[in-house]
Amino acid sequence: MEGVDVVAIAFDQSDDNAVEAARTVEGKGRRCLKLKGDISRKAECGRPVQETVSAFGRLDVLVNNAAVFEGGLTSEITDEVLERIFRVNVFAATHLAQAALPHPEKARDCVINTSSATSISARGARSPTPRPSAR
Repeated sequence: MEGVDVVAIAFDQSDDNAVEAARTVEGKGRRCLKLKGDISRKAECGRPVQETVSAFGRLDVLVNNAAVFEGGLTSEITDEVLERIFRVNVFAATHLAQAALPHPEKARDCVINTSSATSISARGARSPTPRPSAR
C-alpha cells in the first residue's frame, strides 16, 4: 500500500468491512475515506467519485469490486433478485466508470473490474450439477 490513499465503500449493509479496510490502510500511514452507499442505484454512483476527488484532489484508480449473489437454485431466482444482481455486479461498474470520466485531468486512467468464480460457474451457490437426461 505504499503511496496509496483508499476509499472504502460499505455497500448497503454492514460497515464492518469498510471499518476493517480503513484500519488496515491507516495502519500503513495512509488516508482512508469511508463511505456508505447503495451503488445498485445509478443516482448514488456519482457521490463516491465526487467525495474522493474532494477529499484527495484526484482519482487515480477506480476498482469495481462490489458483487452480490442472492440466489440458490437457478430455477428459484426471482426477477427481482436477478435485477439486483445485475444492478450491483454489472450496471454499477459502468455507472461508477461513467462518473469518473469527467475527471480525466485528475485521473490516471485506470479502471479495474473484478468478478468471482460464481460469475463463470453454472454450479456456484447451490446450483445443481448438470446431469444427463434419462431416456
